[in-house]
Amino acid sequence: MADLTPAEYDLLARIKDKEELRPFFFRKAKGLKWFDVLDQEGYFSPGSNPTPVPAKEEGYVKVPFWPATEYLVATSPELLEAGKEAYAERVLNIVREVTQDAIDKSVSNYRTWWQFSKIIQNIPPHLIHLDDLALIDYWFDDKYERGLVAESLGQHWLIGLLDRKDKHCDALAMDLLHTLYKIIFVDNVSSG
Repeated sequence: MADLTPAEYDLLARIKDKEELRPFFFRKAKGLKWFDVLDQEGYFSPGSNPTPVPAKEEGYVKVPFWPATEYLVATSPELLEAGKEAYAERVLNIVREVTQDAIDKSVSNYRTWWQFSKIIQNIPPHLIHLDDLALIDYWFDDKYERGLVAESLGQHWLIGLLDRKDKHCDALAMDLLHTLYKIIFVDNVSSG
């Protein structure tokens, strides 16, 4: 990708030193020119995905937003451009690794899954394995919020997959439908 200017490297040094500047940076940064450096600095590592924290009110939690995902969402349309497949694979691997880390640690962050649901729509479908739908199934099992991911994938990605009219996209769409409409049985114990 294009090299960054000295001023852009200076900006990266400032956000590295001052965490409070990162949300603004990730909201404004666009383009794959930033990707390599941000990835090398670990901004997309699984350990950077924030986990829910207790809220002031007992029994409630706050689910923090991961600012780096805002950059990934804004930049993801470039992944569909010719010659950008290697970046699409790297971004897809970030989605895979972060989700797998959350599965391994039994943690969730519906805000991250929502951002990932926007990103995956801009990954060339032939790069997405049917096994990746298990990750999406985990997003749907988030105990704090499911509707944002369901809306994003059901109203946008599913339609996009069906419009492509190829066997792999049809298989992804069928698995996505099964995930969207998964039946969950709950034991209902009545007190009486």
